[in-house]
Amino acid sequence: MREIKFRAFDFEGMDPLEMIYWNEKEQDFDLHFVLGNPDIVVMQFTGLKDKNGKEIYEGDVVQWIDSVHKNHPTIRDCVRWIDSYAAFNLFSDDNRPVYPKDVEVIGNIYEKPELLK
Repeated sequence: MREIKFRAFDFEGMDPLEMIYWNEKEQDFDLHFVLGNPDIVVMQFTGLKDKNGKEIYEGDVVQWIDSVHKNHPTIRDCVRWIDSYAAFNLFSDDNRPVYPKDVEVIGNIYEKPELLK
């Protein structure tokens, strides 16, 4: 069974700005409070880990080598929830699935937005 966990990024209240985490055993924040706060972004754990064993959350920037194309480019993308698929996205540009064992979390869009530029 997938472990239910969240993390949150507070744009206003923390100094310095940092991630805070919530799970059923260790609760660094009141989940009900943060869900209603417009200054806080809540990200859910996907239930997956990258090739280094790091947990993958919504908002994480992941990269992988696209071995199908000739020049094997490194691809970066942000993990997002896709309502129409009822799933987190980990797909290549041509809609081939990308497997967690092939990706590496290199940051997230809130602490390091420049990673997607």
